[in-house]
Amino acid sequence: MFSLRCALSTAAAAVLVSPLAFGQGPAERPQNLTCVAPDRPTVQFILNATDTTGSVAARSGEAGGVLYRGASAAGLQGLYLYVDTSRNALMSRAWIGGHAPVDQVVLRGKTVLLGLAEDANGEVLVSTSAGWQRLEAQYGAVAASFPQTLSATGCFDVNDVSQAAAGLIPYEPSATLWSDGATKRRWIAMPDWLDPENSITVMADGDFDFPIGTVLVKEFAIGGIRVETRLFVRHDDGDWAGYSYEWNDAQTDAVLLAGFKQKEIAGQVWTYPSRGECIFCHSAAANRSLGLEIAQLNHDYDYGGDGIANQLQVFYDLDIIDGEPAAPISELDALPKYADESATLDARARGYLHSNCSMCHRPGGPGGGPEDFRYFLEGDQIGSLDVDPTRGDLGVPGAKLLKRGAPDMSVLLLRLASSNFQRMPPLGVSIVDDEGVELVSKWIASGSGFGFADTDADQYSDDLDNCSELANADQRDTDGDGFGNACDADLNNDGTINFQDLGLLRTVFFTADPDADFNGDGVVNFSDLGILRLQFFGAPGPGAVPLP
Repeated sequence: MFSLRCALSTAAAAVLVSPLAFGQGPAERPQNLTCVAPDRPTVQFILNATDTTGSVAARSGEAGGVLYRGASAAGLQGLYLYVDTSRNALMSRAWIGGHAPVDQVVLRGKTVLLGLAEDANGEVLVSTSAGWQRLEAQYGAVAASFPQTLSATGCFDVNDVSQAAAGLIPYEPSATLWSDGATKRRWIAMPDWLDPENSITVMADGDFDFPIGTVLVKEFAIGGIRVETRLFVRHDDGDWAGYSYEWNDAQTDAVLLAGFKQKEIAGQVWTYPSRGECIFCHSAAANRSLGLEIAQLNHDYDYGGDGIANQLQVFYDLDIIDGEPAAPISELDALPKYADESATLDARARGYLHSNCSMCHRPGGPGGGPEDFRYFLEGDQIGSLDVDPTRGDLGVPGAKLLKRGAPDMSVLLLRLASSNFQRMPPLGVSIVDDEGVELVSKWIASGSGFGFADTDADQYSDDLDNCSELANADQRDTDGDGFGNACDADLNNDGTINFQDLGLLRTVFFTADPDADFNGDGVVNFSDLGILRLQFFGAPGPGAVPLP
């Protein structure tokens, strides 16, 4: 029986994660001969005769299809099925949101296929020239040997399936994918570490190309409850496939799912994707694996008892990446974490779009449209700035895909903030990522990253900055006159800072008056008096008039 067991020697495991080993000569590749992708499970979809009478109406063509939610054809759940009479084939379609559909042949008819219907259990019935037939899945011998539980994969400790087996490399991307608030743990298991031919190839865009036999593992937890573990494996035929394991209530093991499923966990609905949906997001255009690339891994990772080290440096020191880095690690691309305010607003927001949107929205991706949200493009190359939306304005007249200074008129943000069928990403998300929406909203409002002047370097372009010559990243404008508090000591709004404003300041001294709190520290004091003096006999601003 096939096993995905990942067993590294204790010494090799220590070399794997210990920063003390770095820079002390060549590091040994860890020993691993068994943690490789299994043969692809063989599933053949067949039609079996059924006693359904002709009273059931058959529907043909794309518009006469059904969204499959049955159990007999496991693996097709969540896909739209229809009969293509021109090819005499039953087709599946991953038709998600506004994306370009992905069609595949499920089976070709041995008799003439006429149309589809459903029974009371949601099973698909196919009308053929030989009568009504029922769609079912027929599994081959390999499927029976595929690990049906997480404990059987060998990638986790058989005595404690919550712990990865020795030899899996933990990792974490800088810019993470939002998954309805779930916390995640991730690991890599590559085949036969000792074979120098089995290495990661760095592609021209910094993405990783993994050897056949690679297993990528991701665990999802909500409120400390493990809900799902996914294996994304590269099979012998060179293509990838995803397999989802559902954790039991006792948290002792997880069971392989055949397809789409939803379950209420910790007060929210969790969606387990079908295998077809896995491949939809892990698009061929994005080279299937996501979050594993130079810019995403180029940051320090806490390896627990083995210390803290740069993940990219670990990979190169272990010689599991082919060749040498293109430059010193410190000079290579590195995406910031969203909360890292030492990084620019543009870098953090573009990292968010890269992680959450670019797998579909890039050349050749299933997202369609002109958008290209890969992080390394210049702002005027992302195909969105002042571009009319291609799939509706969501009820906002004059909306653009992205309108600088106007988040409420930017379809990009409106879709991220949507909780219905219009939302993006269209899969794996049912809860709005409020922090992500706020980040992208601030970025759009700032206009930064598109080549416009920013005189005071506060990450707001001059044409959108309410204090264009004085840094005020918070853009506080408590009196709403279009000038930020930092450059607006004109308390009576007569256009000049003078003794009248000084008098007004004195009346609110040592209070929390928001208009007179020019520096935003929460109290009107001598610091604010100093700001007023610097502006004495001047005018507020300069600052841009806010866009509608």
